[in-house]
Amino acid sequence: GWLLGNAPAAPCVVVVEGGAKAQRQYGKLMLRRIRWDEGWDAEEEDRALAAPGSGLVASARRERPRCELVWRGLVATPCFKNFHVEQVRDAEAAHKFLADRGVGHYWDAA
Repeated sequence: GWLLGNAPAAPCVVVVEGGAKAQRQYGKLMLRRIRWDEGWDAEEEDRALAAPGSGLVASARRERPRCELVWRGLVATPCFKNFHVEQVRDAEAAHKFLADRGVGHYWDAA
């Protein structure tokens, strides 16, 4: 599988390939066990945005961190061999990276 990340204002995408049991266990880890919003405090972020001289504007407020399952299913042949983290500079680069491997529609779904 692959993890695409570090694109500002774009989601991180995790592509998981493997057997049914491994996918089920990884899904439970990502969707149930990891607390994505741990340490995220909306009130604290609001105070930082409202602080005089902070240079931050209200539109800069981040969304609550979360993890969503976009699609689960079977594919005829795997597209990736090993787990790897790929850092991309923007959403277009992420889409191109996946499209080069024949799965650009994964980015469109996210």
